[in-house]
Amino acid sequence: MRPARVHRTNARHRDALGRGLTLIEVLAAVLLIGTSVTTMLVTQGRAVDQIRGSSRQLMAAEIARELIAGWRLTEADLTTAASGTVAARTGWTWRRTSEVLSVAAGISAREVTLELTWPADALAGASGRRSFHWLIDDDGT
Repeated sequence: MRPARVHRTNARHRDALGRGLTLIEVLAAVLLIGTSVTTMLVTQGRAVDQIRGSSRQLMAAEIARELIAGWRLTEADLTTAASGTVAARTGWTWRRTSEVLSVAAGISAREVTLELTWPADALAGASGRRSFHWLIDDDGT
């Protein structure tokens, strides 16, 4: 009698395995996979946007360095406001302003601000703006 009972237990077990998955189980699995794929795609999209934004910021820093170095080499008057376009980049513009800062009685310095702006494009998305600040002597050196 004991072997028959083992046989029935095995038969019941085989029947449960043979039925497969229910519709609810399949839908739950599809929902779980869909949610996982969507999360991965959204995360990847955000990472790509971050990389593009960082690339623009790095490009702005390089352009600012080149502009400042050119002004220093030509001994341009940094105390006056000026603006223009960036020769190597279509749509990029720059604006330079300066302001006298009183550090202490009888001591002053000048803060020069360079503001770069760039247009929106298909790769980077929205337009952007970045400001760079540095201090010089009040006489412009």
